[in-house]
Amino acid sequence: MRKEAPDLARTVIPIMEAWGQTMDRVNATPVSRTLPIIDIVADGGGGGKKPAMTAHWRKAHRRFVAAAPASRTFVDAVGSGHKVMKDKPDLIVEAIRQMLGRVRRAR
Repeated sequence: MRKEAPDLARTVIPIMEAWGQTMDRVNATPVSRTLPIIDIVADGGGGGKKPAMTAHWRKAHRRFVAAAPASRTFVDAVGSGHKVMKDKPDLIVEAIRQMLGRVRRAR
């Protein structure tokens, strides 16, 4: 990669080298169980073209939402790739509307 795409390598390699430590820190950070969250999950996100990885990724998101069902919502972005906001802009707009409604009702 360093020879074929040096600019990309300068960006991606440090990210991948830090990935394990970054995930350890992310996983150690508590997330409020009362913070309202809409977890929008791409149909093929997280695993690329590998079905087992995609299934694992989606299962992790479902577990996250299940840990606080009163405040978290799972939204399945069917037909979307990684860039849900580009592939399904109406879904994003609706999620924003829902969140605004939740916050306004909570006041």
